[in-house]
Amino acid sequence: MICIACGDDFEELAKSHVISNFIRKRITGLVDEKGGKKFRFTWVNRIDLPNQDLPKPNLMCKECDSELGSKVERKITNLLMPSDVDKWHEWEKLPIKSTPIFEVFDTPLMVGLYSYPIEQQGLLDRFSMSTAWRALHDMSREGRNLSSQFLRSERGQLFDRLAKEHIFDGKPRGELRLASLYFLGPRSAAIISGQEDEVPFAWAELGDEDEILGVGVILGFWVILWPLFECSAYEYFDKLNKLENLCFANWVGKIKSELDPS
Repeated sequence: MICIACGDDFEELAKSHVISNFIRKRITGLVDEKGGKKFRFTWVNRIDLPNQDLPKPNLMCKECDSELGSKVERKITNLLMPSDVDKWHEWEKLPIKSTPIFEVFDTPLMVGLYSYPIEQQGLLDRFSMSTAWRALHDMSREGRNLSSQFLRSERGQLFDRLAKEHIFDGKPRGELRLASLYFLGPRSAAIISGQEDEVPFAWAELGDEDEILGVGVILGFWVILWPLFECSAYEYFDKLNKLENLCFANWVGKIKSELDPS
């Protein structure tokens, strides 16, 4: 089995979380006054996935999986969310700036973008890309058409190499675009799922029949969107608008309709 990070062949790979498990632990680990769990989580349209843990596909060897955890994931927990996620005034202490996204709905979609000093922001950006990168590989290994085609292409192989160098070693991104991390707010989980105590998680390849435009990941109160499309300079904003529409209007809307048919 080939490790997606180092490229070596192993008899067995580690069970690697696509979405870092600290997110589940901090959000769903809260307890109410009676000692019961305050939140549960749902994998959208995948009843075969576990309810006690996030999915852990075989993606990386143990060494690379551990390296990713030590270099990126363990350093960003408190950058992403407060220790007490149930108190809004603790969220307000984080440098999250309200930002409009146009061309998705009739009125601007307001999302939160993190604005840290360069070193901390760089770690958060690497975390976001690492999540989308793992999701891309997981979908490819499951046989999803757009992800598989992309990773087999010359451009996809270049992006894969640049992503690994950026994620693991902090090297410049080169042609890679940032994987944007959008904070939707603690109330967003209930709005999407239709349940006060249910937090949605999912990932998807976003594109049309013959081209992947990007990867979307929804993880509780956040959405990660990683643009992968190819375009000329004058096409960029049209393709970005299309990707944002696919993500927020189509895909997140579909998740909401599946979890909350009412």
